[in-house]
Amino acid sequence: MNASRIALALAVCAACVACNVAGPVVDRLPEPPLPGPIDYRIGSVSCYEPPPCEIGVVLESELTELRPLNAAIEELDDDAGSEDVLDPDAIDWEDERIILASAAPIDVVRDDAPEAGTLIELRGPVTLRFQNIASLEGLRIAGASAESRLVLEHVTALDLTLGDSDHRFAGRLEAKNTAFERASVNAAHVQLGSSALVESLVAAETFVSRDVIMENVVLEVGDGLFAPSELRYVEIRRCDALSFFESDLRNVAIPRCRGDAPTRFYGTDIFRSVIDGSLSADSSSLEAVRVGRRQDTSLLMWNTILIGITFCDFADEVQFVPGKTQCSSCTDGALETVVCKLPKEAVDGMVSSEPRNFCERIDEAVGCEEPLPARPRPHGSE
Repeated sequence: MNASRIALALAVCAACVACNVAGPVVDRLPEPPLPGPIDYRIGSVSCYEPPPCEIGVVLESELTELRPLNAAIEELDDDAGSEDVLDPDAIDWEDERIILASAAPIDVVRDDAPEAGTLIELRGPVTLRFQNIASLEGLRIAGASAESRLVLEHVTALDLTLGDSDHRFAGRLEAKNTAFERASVNAAHVQLGSSALVESLVAAETFVSRDVIMENVVLEVGDGLFAPSELRYVEIRRCDALSFFESDLRNVAIPRCRGDAPTRFYGTDIFRSVIDGSLSADSSSLEAVRVGRRQDTSLLMWNTILIGITFCDFADEVQFVPGKTQCSSCTDGALETVVCKLPKEAVDGMVSSEPRNFCERIDEAVGCEEPLPARPRPHGSE
């Protein structure tokens, strides 16, 4: 892991917390080095060495499993202790365990941090909001009500534990202008905006990321939306559906999702990553990416550049635009079902009749048959 890049993200977040300014919380991270060496040529085309299928994405984070809450959670249900309206003035914030229970919606706002290790349990329609805190450390949150919310604004959160493997937080985590480091989150819904997520694990039924930088992160999500975001050394272990809009992915592992919809990329750059499953892209680019490494994989690549792609044994189908694919290779067992060319754009600066790939099945592909598959369009980033 590049420690300087992590420090950059957290430092800028902390500065934003200190001055309490609006707007994006982090600058764009420096680009990682390109693969090499450039000593392979196809005609007039210079290529990187094709990445082998055996190499995956290795994370350097020590947080690979959800952190336990380490507390006896009693009566975790929607109704427990929620007969009355919560009185915020009656809360003793120095207790090691705090129960915030209310039958009516209430917003509890804090601008100071509880002691590290404090366990707070939310019951009923309670919103717990922390804001403008430079160091919120070791906080533990539990809650079994879908109406509960944890909201972080202009906060640096260290070692946050929200739910665990036995007690999912049934409510929502919403964060804006917040830096997370070593966060362990198991929540029904997670929404991050203008934030940084470093060395963390997040499990969620729905996950929304807007203008977020992630590095050394494990994700287990149902529906995931990234619009836009930067992902560095991220392993997505589980997914039902994924959509990426105007995002940048470097050293990311994406599995085959369990849902019927393909993983969608629009205006997204992907570099040195491993991707399996049904993929649909438009106006994107893939470089030094291994596809179909472990699970059945098909690619629909409208107006998308493919450079130095390795089609592994489980890559069965690829539909691509001619002239936009070069320096790509394929294993002996790859691309045995469908390999065909989609119509190229009116202006295409990469058109060439000479071989451009290490894979004859790509260079000798014919046009796709009618009717052509529908092009993906951005419709989930609003």
